[in-house]
Amino acid sequence: NPRHSLAAYSDKVISMFRGCRREELPPHIYATAQSAFRRMLKANQNQAICPIGISGAGKSIMVEHTLNYLLTVSNTSIKKDVVNAAWMALESVSCVESPQGRASSKDVKLFHLDYDKSGSLVSIDVQSALLDRQHVTASSTDQSNFLALHILAEGAKAELRKDLFMNDKTKSPENRFLPPTKSQNEPSYWIRRLEKFNLALKTLDAESNQIRYIFCLLAAILHLGCAGSEKTPDGKRFQYSDPESAQRAAGVLGIPQEILQKYIFEQTVPGRPAKNVNLGQAAIDAFAQGLYCEVYQIIYGIVNAALKGRECGVHTITIVDIPGYQLGKNQSLSSLLFNYTNDRIMQVHDEKLFQDVQKRYEQENELQI
Repeated sequence: NPRHSLAAYSDKVISMFRGCRREELPPHIYATAQSAFRRMLKANQNQAICPIGISGAGKSIMVEHTLNYLLTVSNTSIKKDVVNAAWMALESVSCVESPQGRASSKDVKLFHLDYDKSGSLVSIDVQSALLDRQHVTASSTDQSNFLALHILAEGAKAELRKDLFMNDKTKSPENRFLPPTKSQNEPSYWIRRLEKFNLALKTLDAESNQIRYIFCLLAAILHLGCAGSEKTPDGKRFQYSDPESAQRAAGVLGIPQEILQKYIFEQTVPGRPAKNVNLGQAAIDAFAQGLYCEVYQIIYGIVNAALKGRECGVHTITIVDIPGYQLGKNQSLSSLLFNYTNDRIMQVHDEKLFQDVQKRYEQENELQI
């Protein structure tokens, strides 16, 4: 993963692979995409492409190149700028910054490219699974939380910050939901990222009230990161450590603070929790994760509405973008699920490439005998 653009993925290279047969193609991601496209047309079979490897190996970049290749060689009315905008929006809400790269995937994405009988690309559908929600509220030493939170906190200009009741405390080290990033990007970087994110949503025909709703939910999460939790003096219930931040969260959500406190703490009663567990803070974390899941679903809804065609396809090429193997200490349940998914995909790969072929040879030998 060189982590920068290479000439090997230019439009000129795409034209070299277009229409070629498998035996004529050198090893390249475009060769894989061309083989899948040609086999779908010739054999009338659905195809799947799934890059695998460790986290940071460049799998998502390969998925992006595959999409670009198939959009270029296919007859389609779907515009590249719309697909690029969809990629930007999805990356912002599903990726984190890590030592392996600036956009490490933390969910499974499946891009279903639907083709009609003539081989024209008529529609794209994007599905998701296994969002690692701990990256909404966790404070990791080597990974950021989801990029969308950092983009809004660091990139919002004065007018938007005022509209969302954001202050200096929102992006301060006191915010539990905004751990410092390792790259220490300049403020101008996050401003550009927010502008691109906003432009991507508009390119996807998101309505202005949808965009505002997304920003309000993200801002509420950031405010809750500063609110904190503590027991009341009588020890019978929980309250906010910073009521002002909680008031800002309630304000941006458009509800009274008392209602927000009821939603978060009503079912949380101080008892005898496990060691070093703050049940009140756990309730805030769960509520913030729920708000983020709402943002996540809205973004996927906007993307699918923009990419959906008027016709239904008869064959599909599915491109899978999955987080790589999670290595190192202090891994979560989501890391276990990602690793298990990678293992299962490897098992299917071995079955199709080796075991099924071996069984076929054994059957042919038996027939000859």
